[in-house]
Amino acid sequence: LTADKTTKIGWGNSMWINKAYANEVKPTFKETISKDFGAELYTLAFDKKALDKINDWSYRKTNGCIPEILKDLNPSTFSILMNALYFKGVWKDPFEKKNTKSGNFWNNDKQVFTKFMCQERMEIDYYGSEAEGVQMIALPYGNEAFSMIVVLPNEGVDINDCIQGLTAEKWQNWIDSTVNKTVNVELPKFKGEFTYEENLKAVLQSMGIKDLFNADKCDLSGIANNLLVSMIKQNTFIEVNEEGTEAAAVTGEALLGDSGKPIPSFIANRPFIYAIKENSTNAILFMGKVTNPKE
Repeated sequence: LTADKTTKIGWGNSMWINKAYANEVKPTFKETISKDFGAELYTLAFDKKALDKINDWSYRKTNGCIPEILKDLNPSTFSILMNALYFKGVWKDPFEKKNTKSGNFWNNDKQVFTKFMCQERMEIDYYGSEAEGVQMIALPYGNEAFSMIVVLPNEGVDINDCIQGLTAEKWQNWIDSTVNKTVNVELPKFKGEFTYEENLKAVLQSMGIKDLFNADKCDLSGIANNLLVSMIKQNTFIEVNEEGTEAAAVTGEALLGDSGKPIPSFIANRPFIYAIKENSTNAILFMGKVTNPKE
């Protein structure tokens, strides 16, 4: 595919080294992250000015979506590793604002009155399975290099049960099983900002990443001696509207229809899963669930 002028994607890596410990960072590590990961290296005193610079880096790398990744900075912290990702895409077939309508979004017995983007007879990739208990659509951006995947559990299927049973193989099978169909789509507009800190640590530990947080087992000697991860945090932002999607994330670690057949409807008026993916590799840039859409 040729370059897509309607889609913007950016990313960045950086390492912020406390000036007090600058001589302890091994040159081989600095060379590796700079050369192999394109990381920007900064050495400075961990004070208020450093905090402002770190947050300014987050602001610039996410086009202003995440203006603050840290609220304070411990002067005894050895270093901070950061990663930022930004995406902004315009739908290949934008939703018309005149078709947007208000309605109820249901999460069990709770309801949220919100706005739904509506488009009839969209030609999109669609998958639906009663056996699997889900519907899936792929909404392409721009020249179709990227898409948003929306997975909607069938009525009566709990979103969390769907997530717990989701494997890489099942996900890829759903993607591979989509067919181009004419679909009537209703998707809520949503916007969210989320911060993960303690929960993120617990999630990583549940995935088997435990030694990193254990003082007796953690081995980061390739960076410097006697290091332990004291904090890991992620801030994310996403906005989905009639024109398209804008999303960003910063992580910081302190070291259709066939003729004669009915047209399927995809009405996302209950919790659903979304993912933004690059289509040539199926790499997922952002993924989450919507249980309470907010504009």
